[in-house]
Amino acid sequence: MKIFNKLLLSLLILTFCDLKSQYAEKYTYAQLDEIFAGYQENDERAMVFVSMYISKAKKEQQSSKLIAGYDEATYYTGSVDRKIKYADSAVSVALQMRDADLTAMAYLKRGIIYYYNKRDYRKALNEYLTAFKTAKSTDDLYLYNKILYHLGIVRCYLGYYQEAALHFKETASYYEKNISDEEHPNIRSNNEHGYLNSIYRLSTCYRNLKSYRREDSLIIVGIKRVKNTEEFAQEFAYFQKAKGIQSLRNGKSAEAERYLNTAEKILQEKEDFAALAGVDFYLGKLNFTNGKRDKALVYFKK
Repeated sequence: MKIFNKLLLSLLILTFCDLKSQYAEKYTYAQLDEIFAGYQENDERAMVFVSMYISKAKKEQQSSKLIAGYDEATYYTGSVDRKIKYADSAVSVALQMRDADLTAMAYLKRGIIYYYNKRDYRKALNEYLTAFKTAKSTDDLYLYNKILYHLGIVRCYLGYYQEAALHFKETASYYEKNISDEEHPNIRSNNEHGYLNSIYRLSTCYRNLKSYRREDSLIIVGIKRVKNTEEFAQEFAYFQKAKGIQSLRNGKSAEAERYLNTAEKILQEKEDFAALAGVDFYLGKLNFTNGKRDKALVYFKK
């Protein structure tokens, strides 16, 4: 009976793979992309269509499309281990292509999974360093600065604030220079996001280095520049958080609470739990200082 069940399972898998291959041929890459783009991150339902995309790319021997398929798979699969396996496959194909930019991007994306999904910061740092080394002579300055930005994030997290600050200075300068109304709106938006995130990260480096004057000047720039719109809600929340921490340091409790509460609400909506944890810590500290121990305990537990 067990042998029969195994044979039946094998037959079903082979049939599914054959059907997947047949259906994939009926769609263009753009059509498949449009289908799974309607799903949220980590939604396994999209993987049926992503698998078709990958199957189609393999059959047609389209290496760049295959890498794109593996990238989509890392986004839509809910399993962290499968995310890494798909990222491994993307790196492998990129190395076979001997395309420096694609290889650097593949290493970067695998590093992002190690950082955000696996929380393995040492491995993330190694991936970012390999990506940086691979892209050192690239003409794609956007790719170069994207790698540099992520390298700064992990170095900051590991406590290398001086090195991280240098990275964020460079990326902030690059993105600011490339914010232009003459560019395509998507390109302008990407550069605006890059600039705001870079100066926010740089301000956190300065705070950890106790260089408060430089931190404060960047917070002023961020507060003036970013608006509470849907597009920039996350960056707005980051600077509200930064302003709240600054106010708390300066003994302005009411002001600190107002800024931190604003940040907390937005970050909850955006499900940015890493940034939210920092906000909750400072709200706990604020309430503890004000003698509200029970309320402080609620935030510290969060």
